[in-house]
Amino acid sequence: MTSGDGTGSCRGRSGDPRARRWVLARVLALSTLALPATAGDATPAPAGARAAAGGPTSTADATLLGFRPERVAAQRALEQRALALTDGQRMFGELLELTDRPRLAGTHAEREEFFRLAHELQEQGLRIDPSAYQVWLPLPLEARIERTAPSSAGPFPGPEGDGPTPEDVVMPCSGYAADGDVEAPLVYANRGLPDDYALLEALGVPVEGRIVLARYGGSYRGVKVREAERRGAAGVVLFSDPADDGFAKGPVHPDGPWRPAGAVQRGSVVYGFLYPGDPLTPGTPALRDAERIDPSDSPILPRIPCLPLAWRDAAPLLSALGGPAAPPAWQGAIPDLVYRIGRGDDSARAHLVTRSAARTREIANVIAVLPGRRFPEQRVLLGAHRDSWVYGAADNGGGTATIVELGHVLGALASEGWRPDRTLVLGLWDAEEWNLIGSTEYVEEHVDALRAGAVAYVNIDSPVTGDDFGASCSPSLRELVLEVARDLPALSGDGSLLDDWTARNGGPPVPGGLGSGSDFGPFLQYAGVACADFGFGGALGPYHALQDDMAYVHTVDPDMSRHARSAQVALLLALRLAQADLPPLTQSSTAGFVRDALTALGAAHPGRVPDEFAAAVDALVSAAARADAAMAALLASDATPSDETLHTLGLRLAGAERRGLDDAGLPGRPWFRHLLVSTSPVDGYGTLALPGLALALDGVDGDPKTEGLRLYARLLEMAAACSDDARAATAATDGDDAR
Repeated sequence: MTSGDGTGSCRGRSGDPRARRWVLARVLALSTLALPATAGDATPAPAGARAAAGGPTSTADATLLGFRPERVAAQRALEQRALALTDGQRMFGELLELTDRPRLAGTHAEREEFFRLAHELQEQGLRIDPSAYQVWLPLPLEARIERTAPSSAGPFPGPEGDGPTPEDVVMPCSGYAADGDVEAPLVYANRGLPDDYALLEALGVPVEGRIVLARYGGSYRGVKVREAERRGAAGVVLFSDPADDGFAKGPVHPDGPWRPAGAVQRGSVVYGFLYPGDPLTPGTPALRDAERIDPSDSPILPRIPCLPLAWRDAAPLLSALGGPAAPPAWQGAIPDLVYRIGRGDDSARAHLVTRSAARTREIANVIAVLPGRRFPEQRVLLGAHRDSWVYGAADNGGGTATIVELGHVLGALASEGWRPDRTLVLGLWDAEEWNLIGSTEYVEEHVDALRAGAVAYVNIDSPVTGDDFGASCSPSLRELVLEVARDLPALSGDGSLLDDWTARNGGPPVPGGLGSGSDFGPFLQYAGVACADFGFGGALGPYHALQDDMAYVHTVDPDMSRHARSAQVALLLALRLAQADLPPLTQSSTAGFVRDALTALGAAHPGRVPDEFAAAVDALVSAAARADAAMAALLASDATPSDETLHTLGLRLAGAERRGLDDAGLPGRPWFRHLLVSTSPVDGYGTLALPGLALALDGVDGDPKTEGLRLYARLLEMAAACSDDARAATAATDGDDAR
């Protein structure tokens, strides 16, 4: 539990280690972990660990995107050395440290992790450039609900685990929910989305002044709260249903990866789809002297209370509801329960209380830098959030351990005399779980530098929840992501990660798009930096619950080979982005993304996408193809381009993503500045292509004619810029050949 002011207990490393013993007991009760041998160890490693230590699967003379042919062999040798240094045992030890106790942002324990991780990366020879911010964090003091009719039951939530809950575990809560003390009738609204409320209205079931019960799933949880608030609800209770992530899916923790009956999904309900970061400083870094709006004026802070429950605790509330049985699509899997909508009257009532210690608190990012030697002004960034709701072994201990492992490997290479061509930056972000706060404030503070020289950002969030490798990225990074997957072995058997991905996909995969929900958001949508996100997917049943612990890690990665491979994926992405003669970005992929998105909009809105767009898209596709071809010709030419030439062209390529930015922002959401891609305000997570025009055509926000003209003009500008890229690369090739 948190202490009286919500700041958490202040227990040093030498203090009561109950949380550590509790987590370790869960692992050791299952079995002894079979760990991969350290690279170079004579002890035979499990098959999975041997695969994790393997090198690229492609031949040494294969081409590499962005590299001149004569540099490929040296790059392959560097990568082989880096991959051999990856150590699954070391990552396991790091995860044990990370899950020693909860890492809730704004607490003393999480602050101590900042110092430990900064020190660990500094010891590897990396320069530490920390960034601290003062942000609005309402840590919970009280959160409970009791059923008051038809008879008293509760209070809920009940105890979470099979044993006593350690004292520094934060109570189940919904971050940024309003304080409240309400007693009101209950109604069930399925997922709590607009279509669900339309059905309630059609059935004559009132929502105003009621406490809404809604299942997780189908959207970001903050969308559910806003929809209830818009309809005048007195409060919201969100619950995990076993049909979605519990026993109906398979064995539950600790015997399997799915959510047990008492596990509660904590999580923020802030309206981050309007803007991420500190709620009081939109568009401005939350430095100590920043101008702040009053919390009552923040458009992203909910005005009603909200509480999350495990399905075990939601059952007594749902069982009290009368009225008609809910539609089949609304039925869940809670045993012995027919889900009913309720009448919205006093036959089913509850008393909901939420209270928090809301004030400005300091958060801090760990920023580790390895300066570049050839193109130091160009930066390649990789990051993961280090905070969690409780132990966060998967979310995001796995990502944090991956970044730390990169620090160890890059530091070891640097100790042997190597330096990257471009500057490498490793970020461990604070307060991601609340609203992508640490990364957003960093981007807002450094936006000019990022726009001037950032090549790409690679995000690592919950990288291991199963065996299925996949990735999402900016279109310009698709070819690089596929190339890296091609060049690393599969987790088991023959073939590569790409082979496995292709087999599961039923054909060649296309990396997905990026919406929101993790720290790539501000880099892509505010600074215009090309981004990638990857992981080995599966079931994270205890998402945001106490049970996301080392026992869960044992279930999904018993020999740590998947974690080791996640570090290797990140290493190859980092080394190729840092070492390529020209950034391995393809503008043709971006042009194809725009073409496909406009085709889809035209099909969804017949006759409403102007015919003129076809000519603009054709011009962009043609110019992008010429630019990519000219860059490839420069790299393949007999003459060696000067570093000055490569630097100039590299900045043009890195800046191509920024051409989609408009500082006026999107209608109704001015913080989001990318005209080509955004998160969807409808579900809060998904990728929305050409968001200004798409939302205007859907009648959500903006004028279709205005947004259409703005997008049309931008596409023509992008086509012209691609043509300039092609001319610059061709001129450089001709000049080098002449020399």
